[in-house]
Amino acid sequence: MIKRFVGILVAGLLAAMLASPEALAQTEDPENKTGGDAETGERAEEGRHEAGLFVGITSEAAETGLSIGLAYEFRIDSRFGIGGVGEATGADFREGILAAAFYWHPWQGELKFIGAPGIVFKPKDKDAGFVFRLGGEYGIAFKPMWKIAPGLYIDFTSDDTAVVIGATIVRSFGPPGK
Repeated sequence: MIKRFVGILVAGLLAAMLASPEALAQTEDPENKTGGDAETGERAEEGRHEAGLFVGITSEAAETGLSIGLAYEFRIDSRFGIGGVGEATGADFREGILAAAFYWHPWQGELKFIGAPGIVFKPKDKDAGFVFRLGGEYGIAFKPMWKIAPGLYIDFTSDDTAVVIGATIVRSFGPPGK
């Protein structure tokens, strides 16, 4: 059942990321046709929603494995966002995390920090526990509404601390944020 849910979630996020700009057309603001204003902090050429596909490496104690995940952010305003993170890690320490994410964008640029409390699943132990992820990433635009965001994260659990490094391919959509 969990595999089916994850499959539906992945399909939905990929469909949103790959949808044509016409299908996810940004609403026009009659007072601000450019979609952004540096004085008010409104974001140009980005939607309020961001969905991403993450690929990276997780290192925990003496084990290292490939990590693949999904991320979503809804920008509340120019400084803060909320969303979620789901990630699966292979190798000998197979595990997955699901976390509610809180994002902070300290400046107008693409730097953002994340704090994400959640659950870590360890199928080999048939156990679940608490995880808290801290990290940061920097988005580099490579075409309108698309960016690649290299990031570094630290996952704290009751047993261990894991370091995750990788990159997320991000697609912005929806009306511009404030």
